Amino acid sequence: MPNVYNRGKKIIGEINLTSATLKLMLLKDTYSFDVDDNTRSDITADECDVSSYAATLMTTVTITQNDTSNEAEVSADRVAFSALEAGNDIGSCVVFQQIGGSPAPTDPLLCHCQLVDTATNGQVFRVDFSGNNPGIFLTHA
Repeated sequence: MPNVYNRGKKIIGEINLTSATLKLMLLKDTYSFDVDDNTRSDITADECDVSSYAATLMTTVTITQNDTSNEAEVSADRVAFSALEAGNDIGSCVVFQQIGGSPAPTDPLLCHCQLVDTATNGQVFRVDFSGNNPGIFLTHA
């Protein structure tokens, strides 16, 4: 289950998630979720830092109403980070809203998703929001 940051709870209702510039960043397994982290600058010490890495744009963002669970599910296409060389153990990812033309320390954090700890090894690293993990994050009524 994804965790929504307090800042994310505030701005999710203020932005159009399907047209906003949402990016996914990978975090090392040293990161421990803190609901009070607000911006990228709060977590950059734990961001993946192999030389080929860059936060990646999320595409085909959709919102689905789920009346049975009283949730709105936000999802997107699979995100692929090409050939991340060895050097990091990835433990989670974070969705953030990019405000300007490139990622900035002040960009707000929306949600955090725990991943299976995986060492970067030169292979493509994928984050898939389908199957058993249908939504990037859920907003509860």
